[in-house]
Amino acid sequence: MFWKSVHGTVGFWTAALVLFLIVTGLPWADLWGGLLQRGAAVANIGYPSNFRSYATLTSETNREATGDAGPWTLNNAPMPQSNAHAGHGPEMPMSMPSGRPVINIDRVRDAVLRAGMTDPYRLNFPKTETGVFSVFVYPDQPEGQRTIYVDQYSGRVLGDVGFADYGWLAKGVELGVQLHMGNYFGRANQILMLIPCIGIVIMAVTGPYMWWRRRPKGQLAAPRAVAPTTVKTLALIVIGLGLIFPLAGASLVVVLIADRVVSSLCQRRQAAAN
Repeated sequence: MFWKSVHGTVGFWTAALVLFLIVTGLPWADLWGGLLQRGAAVANIGYPSNFRSYATLTSETNREATGDAGPWTLNNAPMPQSNAHAGHGPEMPMSMPSGRPVINIDRVRDAVLRAGMTDPYRLNFPKTETGVFSVFVYPDQPEGQRTIYVDQYSGRVLGDVGFADYGWLAKGVELGVQLHMGNYFGRANQILMLIPCIGIVIMAVTGPYMWWRRRPKGQLAAPRAVAPTTVKTLALIVIGLGLIFPLAGASLVVVLIADRVVSSLCQRRQAAAN
């Protein structure tokens, strides 16, 4: 009863934080993250709606240009494009296939400073003749996020977007990400996120221990079955979670099949022995 009390109490009080970790972690998953980003874009509660005007057959998304380094909100947003056919500007040794000279890094820095962005920031180079220099700051507190796009030929700022420009869902995700990682309010945030981690470890240890204590004496076998109503409730919860999290659901199906196969073999062996 002591271990049952510990298991239940820890599970109850850490459930909310565990749920928070699950929900704030989903945007990073390929399946749920992709669905969430596309849904937010359609509902206009993700990246700013003016980014849709940048979408062309040749435009890159932020993820294609920078990887996953930038803000989650802008990953699938199309980027503005440099004008590869306008007049020439100051050149540097590097140039794109269009033949137009690309501005040097000092000009990019000047454009960023004029826009009011200060160090430290991250700079990504254009990869195509219509690509842009993308410069962004990604602080622990997402309210300070800002991304600037600079034309690689003229040095003109083509786009400037910050946290205030995001839709409400995107703002929520960005806040959740930093809280999830323990960044938002420093050491206290890390300690808060440590609590559910410790709780999961305690539950993972006390659960098998109780199973061991409740097994038939002297046998490596399952404990006495619980009430049918409890089993039905648990089954509904597991099925629901398995549908929401398909990979977890698939792993549980594999375990169930393995359990049935082993149980069947044991029953046949026991029948043969009798």
